[in-house]
Amino acid sequence: MDKRWRKEEGAIMVIAVFITLALVVVGSLATMLTSVELDIARNDRFGKESFFVTDAGIPLAGKVIRDAALNEGVEPSDYPGITFDANLLNEIRNYYAGTASNDKDTDTPNDYPDINTSIVGRDVNVDIDWRLKKVGPGGSLLFAMGYEGVGADRSHGGVKWYYNIYSIGQAPGNVSSRIGAVYLYQ
Repeated sequence: MDKRWRKEEGAIMVIAVFITLALVVVGSLATMLTSVELDIARNDRFGKESFFVTDAGIPLAGKVIRDAALNEGVEPSDYPGITFDANLLNEIRNYYAGTASNDKDTDTPNDYPDINTSIVGRDVNVDIDWRLKKVGPGGSLLFAMGYEGVGADRSHGGVKWYYNIYSIGQAPGNVSSRIGAVYLYQ
């Protein structure tokens, strides 16, 4: 061999080691970034799942309010898999007599919820609180006074009941969502 090449016999080995180290670093960064992206995607999925499960509690509460207002009460047999608080009807009607007490200050979706159920295997707790009652123009009070003449209720104002509804839902990874709504029953 030529003497020129003998001085560079280990150069290829050094270059190969540097290229291998560079590839290891790039591979490690790619693995780390992929792991972070998977965590972000998982958290996003859990957040959306929690939101949609929580959101399903609002129309459920509206149905329970309508059923309680139209019927003598809410039959648990009409709602399989749903647990109701003992004071639910009192809260919907804003009526507390005898030993029943207004638990508006103590019950929340977390503590003593009015409705407890499971949707797609995820817990949903809903709290319903009576807010206020309003008589609209042309409603029953004005109609009874003959404001628009006997039997003439043209405005259809009626009586309106307002409720605060708070829903909280759970998803894996200790993720929860809270949604509040005002429900109008007319």
